[in-house]
Amino acid sequence: MVTLNRQMHQRRDTAINWQNEDPTMPVGEIGFVTDTQQVRIGDGATNWITSTNDICPEVSSFAGYGPGSRVFRTDLGLEFRNNGMAWYSTAVFQMQFSYRRANSGYTSTGGQIYMPIPFLGVYDMIIDSVDFAMLWSATANWTISLSSATSANIYTTIASTNFTTGGANTVNTSRIINPPNPGATAVILRSQVDEISGFANVEPSVIVNYRLGV
Repeated sequence: MVTLNRQMHQRRDTAINWQNEDPTMPVGEIGFVTDTQQVRIGDGATNWITSTNDICPEVSSFAGYGPGSRVFRTDLGLEFRNNGMAWYSTAVFQMQFSYRRANSGYTSTGGQIYMPIPFLGVYDMIIDSVDFAMLWSATANWTISLSSATSANIYTTIASTNFTTGGANTVNTSRIINPPNPGATAVILRSQVDEISGFANVEPSVIVNYRLGV
């Protein structure tokens, strides 16, 4: 048996040079970032900055990592990615507002969740989408919304939708993509439902799909 000893040298450069060149690497090619120890694998189609094919390094800070980087923060226990503007968690979290049945005749009813800013003492809240759903008992028209509020009770609408149903035991759903994020002074998220017309009892629900940003 013949043993061949070979030394492999992968494509390598500094983080700033990778970003400036922004190459599209062939399938299987390995790119090594010499100053951050980041490793990325080419797919033949995606440029460096937008590629997500990282071998994710474990770090305790974002220092030295730029646009397109993906790292696992050991101190926070989460994986983050840099989109060129901010760091955000690759994991998506959910917050749900569920109501008991809202009876016909309500002009408004709401639910609130207290949300410290920065969120959990560390993070911004980056909302990917808001899902609205409503189960009906009869024909009616209702509006359902999600808003944020400051400690001075100044409310700002994040997302809202209007539902109309033609009969009983029907469900309406709606998804709002990339709505505005809560402001830096927000302390509360509030969901509210309002009857516009009709005589239905409704069972509304709101799900907020969000990431954590730092």
